[in-house]
Amino acid sequence: MKGASVSFLLSLFVLSTFNVVATAATPKAVLVSQGFQTLLKATKNSLDIVETAYQTVKKSNDDAYILAKNDAINTNSAELKAATKLYSPQLDASNSRLKEARDKLLTRLQVRVLKLGTNRAYWGNLKCPPPVKGGTYPANFDPKSCNSLDDKGAKFNIGDETYLLDNTGENANHILNEIDIMINLGLIEMLNATEYNKYSAIIRAEPVTFKTLSASFTSAQELAYSKKDKAIKSAAYISYYAMEPITQDYEMRKTRLEAKIPAIVSAIAAAKKATRDSSVFDKAFVTALKFEYNRKWLNEIADSDWAGPWNFRRIDSLITATRLANQSEVIASNYRYSTANSLNNQCGDAFTSDGEFKAMFKIIASEYKKITKVTIKL
Repeated sequence: MKGASVSFLLSLFVLSTFNVVATAATPKAVLVSQGFQTLLKATKNSLDIVETAYQTVKKSNDDAYILAKNDAINTNSAELKAATKLYSPQLDASNSRLKEARDKLLTRLQVRVLKLGTNRAYWGNLKCPPPVKGGTYPANFDPKSCNSLDDKGAKFNIGDETYLLDNTGENANHILNEIDIMINLGLIEMLNATEYNKYSAIIRAEPVTFKTLSASFTSAQELAYSKKDKAIKSAAYISYYAMEPITQDYEMRKTRLEAKIPAIVSAIAAAKKATRDSSVFDKAFVTALKFEYNRKWLNEIADSDWAGPWNFRRIDSLITATRLANQSEVIASNYRYSTANSLNNQCGDAFTSDGEFKAMFKIIASEYKKITKVTIKL
Protein backbone atom coordinates (compact mmCIF):
# COMPACT_ATOMS: atom_id res chain seq x y z
CA MET A 1 0.00 0.00 0.00
CA LYS A 2 1.48 3.34 -1.02
CA GLY A 3 2.33 5.66 1.82
CA ALA A 4 2.26 2.97 4.49
CA SER A 5 5.59 2.41 6.20
CA VAL A 6 7.07 1.44 9.49
CA SER A 7 8.22 5.04 10.01
CA PHE A 8 4.57 6.03 10.43
CA LEU A 9 4.29 4.10 13.67
CA LEU A 10 7.85 4.85 14.71
CA SER A 11 6.93 8.55 14.83
CA LEU A 12 4.04 7.94 17.25
CA PHE A 13 3.64 9.57 20.61
CA VAL A 14 6.38 8.59 23.07
CA LEU A 15 5.72 8.39 26.77
CA SER A 16 7.06 11.22 28.86
CA THR A 17 9.35 10.33 31.72
CA PHE A 18 8.57 11.50 35.16
CA ASN A 19 11.75 12.67 36.81
CA VAL A 20 10.03 13.93 39.95
CA VAL A 21 12.48 14.64 42.75
CA ALA A 22 11.44 14.23 46.36
CA THR A 23 11.69 17.33 48.53
CA ALA A 24 11.12 18.01 52.15
CA ALA A 25 7.74 19.52 51.28
CA THR A 26 6.59 16.52 49.22
CA PRO A 27 6.62 13.11 50.91
CA LYS A 28 8.04 10.29 48.80
CA ALA A 29 4.79 8.36 49.15
CA VAL A 30 2.92 11.22 47.49
CA LEU A 31 5.51 11.59 44.75
CA VAL A 32 5.48 7.88 43.97
CA SER A 33 1.71 7.66 44.05
CA GLN A 34 1.26 10.74 41.86
CA GLY A 35 4.06 9.67 39.54
CA PHE A 36 2.56 6.26 38.87
CA GLN A 37 -0.95 7.73 38.59
CA THR A 38 0.34 10.14 35.94
CA LEU A 39 2.21 7.32 34.24
CA LEU A 40 -0.93 5.17 34.19
CA LYS A 41 -2.90 7.93 32.50
CA ALA A 42 -0.11 8.57 29.99
CA THR A 43 0.27 4.84 29.25
CA LYS A 44 -3.43 4.43 28.59
CA ASN A 45 -3.34 7.54 26.40
CA SER A 46 -0.37 6.16 24.49
CA LEU A 47 -2.17 2.86 24.04
CA ASP A 48 -5.14 4.74 22.56
CA ILE A 49 -2.83 6.71 20.25
CA VAL A 50 -1.03 3.57 19.06
CA GLU A 51 -4.37 1.85 18.43
CA THR A 52 -5.83 4.85 16.60
CA ALA A 53 -2.71 5.28 14.47
CA TYR A 54 -2.68 1.60 13.54
CA GLN A 55 -6.37 1.50 12.70
CA THR A 56 -5.95 4.61 10.53
CA VAL A 57 -3.15 2.99 8.53
CA LYS A 58 -5.02 -0.31 8.39
CA LYS A 59 -8.17 1.35 7.09
CA SER A 60 -6.17 3.17 4.42
CA ASN A 61 -4.55 -0.12 3.41
CA ASP A 62 -7.89 -1.96 3.44
CA ASP A 63 -9.48 0.79 1.36
CA ALA A 64 -6.66 0.54 -1.19
CA TYR A 65 -7.17 -3.22 -1.41
CA ILE A 66 -10.94 -2.88 -1.80
CA LEU A 67 -10.42 -0.26 -4.52
CA ALA A 68 -8.00 -2.52 -6.39
CA LYS A 69 -10.35 -5.48 -5.97
CA ASN A 70 -13.34 -3.49 -7.25
CA ASP A 71 -11.28 -2.26 -10.20
CA ALA A 72 -10.46 -5.87 -11.06
CA ILE A 73 -14.13 -6.87 -10.78
CA ASN A 74 -15.28 -3.92 -12.89
CA THR A 75 -12.61 -4.62 -15.51
CA ASN A 76 -13.69 -8.26 -15.59
CA SER A 77 -17.33 -7.24 -16.04
CA ALA A 78 -16.41 -4.91 -18.91
CA GLU A 79 -14.30 -7.59 -20.62
CA LEU A 80 -17.07 -10.17 -20.28
CA LYS A 81 -19.58 -7.74 -21.76
CA ALA A 82 -17.19 -6.97 -24.64
CA ALA A 83 -16.71 -10.70 -25.32
CA THR A 84 -20.47 -11.27 -25.23
CA LYS A 85 -21.04 -8.33 -27.56
CA LEU A 86 -18.45 -9.70 -29.98
CA TYR A 87 -19.35 -13.39 -29.99
CA SER A 88 -23.05 -13.66 -29.16
CA PRO A 89 -24.25 -12.12 -32.47
CA GLN A 90 -21.87 -14.36 -34.41
CA LEU A 91 -23.05 -17.46 -32.55
CA ASP A 92 -26.70 -16.48 -33.07
CA ALA A 93 -26.06 -15.90 -36.76
CA SER A 94 -24.33 -19.26 -37.07
CA ASN A 95 -27.24 -20.99 -35.34
CA SER A 96 -29.69 -19.21 -37.61
CA ARG A 97 -27.82 -20.21 -40.77
CA LEU A 98 -27.69 -23.83 -39.63
CA LYS A 99 -31.38 -23.91 -38.70
CA GLU A 100 -32.41 -22.31 -41.98
CA ALA A 101 -30.28 -24.76 -43.98
CA ARG A 102 -31.73 -27.76 -42.14
CA ASP A 103 -35.30 -26.54 -42.51
CA LYS A 104 -34.93 -25.98 -46.23
CA LEU A 105 -33.07 -29.22 -46.79
CA LEU A 106 -35.84 -31.19 -45.09
CA THR A 107 -38.95 -29.38 -46.28
CA ARG A 108 -38.22 -27.84 -49.68
CA LEU A 109 -35.73 -30.09 -51.47
CA GLN A 110 -37.39 -33.08 -53.11
CA VAL A 111 -35.73 -36.32 -54.15
CA ARG A 112 -36.69 -38.32 -57.28
CA VAL A 113 -36.05 -42.08 -57.46
CA LEU A 114 -34.14 -42.97 -60.64
CA LYS A 115 -33.52 -46.66 -60.02
CA LEU A 116 -33.78 -49.11 -57.17
CA GLY A 117 -30.37 -50.74 -57.54
CA THR A 118 -29.04 -53.60 -55.51
CA ASN A 119 -27.40 -51.63 -52.66
CA ARG A 120 -30.08 -51.34 -49.97
CA ALA A 121 -27.94 -49.62 -47.27
CA TYR A 122 -28.97 -45.99 -47.80
CA TRP A 123 -32.73 -45.93 -48.43
CA GLY A 124 -33.40 -45.38 -44.74
CA ASN A 125 -32.37 -41.73 -45.25
CA LEU A 126 -35.52 -41.03 -47.29
CA LYS A 127 -39.11 -40.63 -46.28
CA CYS A 128 -41.46 -43.33 -47.58
CA PRO A 129 -42.93 -42.84 -51.03
CA PRO A 130 -46.02 -40.64 -51.35
CA PRO A 131 -49.50 -42.07 -51.93
CA VAL A 132 -50.42 -43.21 -55.41
CA LYS A 133 -52.66 -41.01 -57.50
CA GLY A 134 -55.95 -40.50 -55.76
CA GLY A 135 -54.28 -40.13 -52.33
CA THR A 136 -54.31 -43.79 -51.28
CA TYR A 137 -51.55 -46.19 -50.37
CA PRO A 138 -51.37 -49.76 -51.62
CA ALA A 139 -53.05 -52.39 -49.49
CA ASN A 140 -51.15 -53.51 -46.36
CA PHE A 141 -48.91 -50.38 -46.58
CA ASP A 142 -48.33 -48.44 -43.35
CA PRO A 143 -46.40 -45.17 -44.05
CA LYS A 144 -45.52 -44.71 -40.34
CA SER A 145 -43.89 -48.11 -40.02
CA CYS A 146 -42.31 -47.62 -43.39
CA ASN A 147 -40.45 -44.49 -42.24
CA SER A 148 -38.85 -46.47 -39.44
CA LEU A 149 -37.36 -49.01 -41.85
CA ASP A 150 -33.67 -48.79 -42.73
CA ASP A 151 -34.24 -50.53 -46.06
CA LYS A 152 -37.33 -49.17 -47.72
CA GLY A 153 -36.03 -49.32 -51.28
CA ALA A 154 -38.54 -52.04 -52.18
CA LYS A 155 -41.35 -49.63 -51.29
CA PHE A 156 -40.39 -47.19 -54.05
CA ASN A 157 -41.09 -47.12 -57.74
CA ILE A 158 -38.90 -45.41 -60.26
CA GLY A 159 -40.05 -41.82 -60.63
CA ASP A 160 -41.38 -41.52 -57.06
CA GLU A 161 -40.64 -38.18 -55.43
CA THR A 162 -40.11 -37.74 -51.68
CA TYR A 163 -38.08 -35.81 -49.08
CA LEU A 164 -35.11 -36.52 -46.88
CA LEU A 165 -36.01 -38.06 -43.51
CA ASP A 166 -36.30 -35.54 -40.65
CA ASN A 167 -33.14 -36.67 -38.88
CA THR A 168 -30.97 -35.69 -41.83
CA GLY A 169 -29.95 -32.37 -40.34
CA GLU A 170 -29.07 -33.79 -36.90
CA ASN A 171 -26.48 -36.29 -38.07
CA ALA A 172 -25.33 -34.04 -40.84
CA ASN A 173 -22.06 -35.28 -42.27
CA HIS A 174 -22.85 -39.01 -42.05
CA ILE A 175 -26.34 -38.67 -43.58
CA LEU A 176 -25.28 -36.22 -46.29
CA ASN A 177 -22.38 -38.45 -47.26
CA GLU A 178 -24.81 -41.34 -47.76
CA ILE A 179 -27.14 -39.11 -49.82
CA ASP A 180 -24.17 -38.14 -51.99
CA ILE A 181 -23.36 -41.82 -52.49
CA MET A 182 -26.98 -42.47 -53.62
CA ILE A 183 -26.70 -39.55 -56.04
CA ASN A 184 -23.34 -40.80 -57.37
CA LEU A 185 -24.75 -44.34 -57.78
CA GLY A 186 -27.60 -42.87 -59.84
CA LEU A 187 -30.27 -44.12 -57.41
CA ILE A 188 -31.73 -40.66 -56.83
CA GLU A 189 -31.44 -37.08 -57.98
CA MET A 190 -32.16 -33.81 -56.17
CA LEU A 191 -34.82 -31.81 -58.00
CA ASN A 192 -32.92 -28.61 -57.08
CA ALA A 193 -29.30 -29.65 -57.07
CA THR A 194 -28.02 -26.06 -56.70
CA GLU A 195 -29.92 -25.44 -53.46
CA TYR A 196 -29.05 -28.90 -52.19
CA ASN A 197 -25.35 -28.21 -52.71
CA LYS A 198 -25.70 -24.79 -51.04
CA TYR A 199 -27.54 -25.94 -47.92
CA SER A 200 -25.67 -29.21 -47.55
CA ALA A 201 -22.41 -27.23 -47.62
CA ILE A 202 -23.78 -24.95 -44.86
CA ILE A 203 -24.86 -27.92 -42.75
CA ARG A 204 -21.42 -29.46 -43.10
CA ALA A 205 -19.44 -26.29 -42.40
CA GLU A 206 -21.53 -24.33 -39.89
CA PRO A 207 -21.08 -26.67 -36.88
CA VAL A 208 -17.33 -26.20 -37.26
CA THR A 209 -17.79 -22.44 -37.41
CA PHE A 210 -20.05 -22.53 -34.36
CA LYS A 211 -17.60 -24.69 -32.44
CA THR A 212 -14.72 -22.36 -33.29
CA LEU A 213 -16.70 -19.30 -32.20
CA SER A 214 -17.79 -21.02 -28.99
CA ALA A 215 -14.20 -21.95 -28.17
CA SER A 216 -13.06 -18.37 -28.80
CA PHE A 217 -15.90 -17.03 -26.64
CA THR A 218 -15.03 -19.44 -23.82
CA SER A 219 -11.35 -18.57 -24.11
CA ALA A 220 -12.11 -14.85 -23.88
CA GLN A 221 -14.24 -15.43 -20.77
CA GLU A 222 -11.60 -17.61 -19.11
CA LEU A 223 -8.93 -15.01 -19.86
CA ALA A 224 -11.08 -12.28 -18.30
CA TYR A 225 -11.65 -14.34 -15.15
CA SER A 226 -7.96 -15.27 -14.97
CA LYS A 227 -6.94 -11.60 -15.21
CA LYS A 228 -9.41 -10.71 -12.47
CA ASP A 229 -8.17 -13.46 -10.15
CA LYS A 230 -4.53 -12.47 -10.71
CA ALA A 231 -5.30 -8.80 -10.09
CA ILE A 232 -7.15 -9.55 -6.84
CA LYS A 233 -4.42 -11.93 -5.69
CA SER A 234 -1.77 -9.30 -6.46
CA ALA A 235 -3.75 -6.64 -4.55
CA ALA A 236 -4.07 -8.96 -1.56
CA TYR A 237 -0.33 -9.72 -1.68
CA ILE A 238 0.57 -6.03 -1.78
CA SER A 239 -1.89 -5.26 1.01
CA TYR A 240 -0.57 -8.02 3.26
CA TYR A 241 3.12 -7.21 2.87
CA ALA A 242 2.51 -3.48 3.18
CA MET A 243 0.85 -4.06 6.55
CA GLU A 244 3.11 -6.83 7.85
CA PRO A 245 5.94 -4.64 9.29
CA ILE A 246 3.42 -2.06 10.51
CA THR A 247 1.38 -4.75 12.25
CA GLN A 248 4.49 -6.22 13.85
CA ASP A 249 5.55 -2.80 15.14
CA TYR A 250 2.01 -2.10 16.37
CA GLU A 251 1.75 -5.43 18.20
CA MET A 252 5.16 -4.92 19.81
CA ARG A 253 4.21 -1.41 21.04
CA LYS A 254 0.78 -2.53 22.17
CA THR A 255 2.18 -5.52 24.08
CA ARG A 256 4.70 -3.34 25.87
CA LEU A 257 2.11 -0.76 26.84
CA GLU A 258 -0.43 -3.38 27.91
CA ALA A 259 2.23 -5.07 30.04
CA LYS A 260 2.93 -1.75 31.79
CA ILE A 261 -0.64 -1.16 32.92
CA PRO A 262 -1.00 -4.02 35.47
CA ALA A 263 2.53 -3.26 36.71
CA ILE A 264 1.66 0.41 37.23
CA VAL A 265 -1.62 -0.51 38.94
CA SER A 266 0.34 -2.80 41.29
CA ALA A 267 2.81 0.03 41.97
CA ILE A 268 -0.01 2.43 42.86
CA ALA A 269 -1.49 -0.13 45.26
CA ALA A 270 1.95 -0.78 46.78
CA ALA A 271 2.60 2.94 47.27
CA LYS A 272 -0.69 3.25 49.12
CA LYS A 273 0.21 0.36 51.44
CA ALA A 274 3.72 1.74 52.06
CA THR A 275 2.46 5.23 52.96
CA ARG A 276 2.39 4.48 56.70
CA ASP A 277 6.07 3.55 56.69
CA SER A 278 7.60 6.69 55.23
CA SER A 279 10.89 6.22 57.07
CA VAL A 280 11.50 2.96 55.18
CA PHE A 281 9.26 3.74 52.23
CA ASP A 282 11.48 2.14 49.59
CA LYS A 283 11.60 -1.18 51.45
CA ALA A 284 7.94 -0.95 52.39
CA PHE A 285 7.06 -0.36 48.72
CA VAL A 286 8.94 -3.49 47.61
CA THR A 287 7.45 -5.48 50.48
CA ALA A 288 3.93 -4.47 49.42
CA LEU A 289 4.63 -5.53 45.83
CA LYS A 290 5.90 -8.93 46.94
CA PHE A 291 3.07 -9.36 49.43
CA GLU A 292 0.34 -8.84 46.84
CA TYR A 293 2.03 -11.22 44.41
CA ASN A 294 2.49 -13.89 47.10
CA ARG A 295 -1.11 -13.36 48.22
CA LYS A 296 -2.40 -13.83 44.66
CA TRP A 297 -0.63 -17.16 44.19
CA LEU A 298 -1.38 -18.48 47.67
CA ASN A 299 -5.07 -17.96 47.02
CA GLU A 300 -4.72 -19.49 43.56
CA ILE A 301 -3.37 -22.67 45.18
CA ALA A 302 -5.87 -22.63 48.06
CA ASP A 303 -8.84 -22.23 45.71
CA SER A 304 -7.72 -24.94 43.25
CA ASP A 305 -9.76 -28.12 42.91
CA TRP A 306 -8.48 -31.23 44.67
CA ALA A 307 -6.58 -33.34 42.16
CA GLY A 308 -4.13 -36.25 42.39
CA PRO A 309 -1.80 -38.00 42.53
CA TRP A 310 -1.26 -37.21 46.19
CA ASN A 311 1.15 -38.06 48.98
CA PHE A 312 1.38 -36.84 52.54
CA ARG A 313 4.21 -34.47 51.80
CA ARG A 314 2.24 -32.80 49.04
CA ILE A 315 -0.89 -32.65 51.17
CA ASP A 316 1.10 -31.03 53.97
CA SER A 317 2.46 -28.45 51.52
CA LEU A 318 -1.03 -27.59 50.33
CA ILE A 319 -2.25 -27.27 53.91
CA THR A 320 0.61 -24.88 54.60
CA ALA A 321 -0.19 -22.87 51.45
CA THR A 322 -3.86 -22.70 52.45
CA ARG A 323 -2.93 -21.53 55.94
CA LEU A 324 -0.72 -18.82 54.47
CA ALA A 325 -3.47 -17.82 52.03
CA ASN A 326 -5.87 -17.32 54.91
CA GLN A 327 -3.19 -15.43 56.81
CA SER A 328 -2.59 -13.15 53.80
CA GLU A 329 -6.27 -12.20 53.72
CA VAL A 330 -6.17 -11.26 57.40
CA ILE A 331 -3.07 -9.13 56.78
CA ALA A 332 -4.64 -7.48 53.73
CA SER A 333 -7.70 -6.47 55.78
CA ASN A 334 -5.46 -4.57 58.25
CA TYR A 335 -2.22 -4.10 56.33
CA ARG A 336 1.03 -3.58 58.20
CA TYR A 337 4.56 -3.55 56.81
CA SER A 338 5.86 -5.87 59.50
CA THR A 339 3.19 -8.56 59.12
CA ALA A 340 3.40 -8.41 55.30
CA ASN A 341 7.18 -8.76 55.53
CA SER A 342 6.76 -11.74 57.83
CA LEU A 343 4.47 -13.51 55.34
CA ASN A 344 6.90 -12.73 52.51
CA ASN A 345 9.70 -14.33 54.51
CA GLN A 346 7.61 -17.47 54.98
CA CYS A 347 6.99 -17.67 51.23
CA GLY A 348 10.59 -16.93 50.32
CA ASP A 349 11.05 -16.60 46.59
CA ALA A 350 8.68 -19.47 45.71
CA PHE A 351 6.50 -17.10 43.72
CA THR A 352 8.55 -13.93 43.25
CA SER A 353 11.32 -15.78 41.42
CA ASP A 354 9.12 -16.50 38.42
CA GLY A 355 9.40 -14.62 35.14
CA GLU A 356 6.08 -12.83 35.42
CA PHE A 357 6.95 -11.09 38.68
CA LYS A 358 10.50 -10.28 37.58
CA ALA A 359 9.20 -8.69 34.36
CA MET A 360 6.65 -6.64 36.32
CA PHE A 361 9.24 -5.58 38.91
CA LYS A 362 11.67 -4.52 36.17
CA ILE A 363 9.07 -2.14 34.73
CA ILE A 364 8.19 -0.74 38.17
CA ALA A 365 11.80 -0.35 39.28
CA SER A 366 12.67 1.56 36.11
CA GLU A 367 9.80 4.02 36.58
CA TYR A 368 10.43 4.25 40.34
CA LYS A 369 13.98 5.40 39.68
CA LYS A 370 12.74 8.08 37.26
CA ILE A 371 10.40 9.39 39.93
CA THR A 372 12.60 9.10 43.05
CA LYS A 373 16.20 8.69 41.77
CA VAL A 374 16.27 5.57 43.96
CA THR A 375 17.09 2.07 42.68
CA ILE A 376 14.90 -0.53 44.39
CA LYS A 377 15.82 -4.18 44.51
CA LEU A 378 14.10 -7.41 45.49
